[in-house]
Amino acid sequence: MERLDKFLCDCGVGTRSQVKQILKSGRVTVDGKPEKDGAKKVDPQTQQIYLDGDAMGKPGLLVVMLNKPAGYVTATEDKNDKTVMDLLPACYRYLDLKPVG
Repeated sequence: MERLDKFLCDCGVGTRSQVKQILKSGRVTVDGKPEKDGAKKVDPQTQQIYLDGDAMGKPGLLVVMLNKPAGYVTATEDKNDKTVMDLLPACYRYLDLKPVG
């Protein structure tokens, strides 16, 4: 069992604040009923969780390979340089990727 808002963040729906707004708007259903409480405990293995009619589930293993151009560092954040995360589409930035190499 885990919090609904954390589950949605882990699915890549958005940041915690974005998920909070999505829940407030009534776009999420759990077992067919609208759910606005992000603190509600859910079990994704046994419950049906939908966002705008699309089933939510944790993604499996995701491996993204790219050729790092000069001037970028292999990190998620850096105050001085651009990172490989800057090369990825925005939808990948919420997936808790771990750059290596």
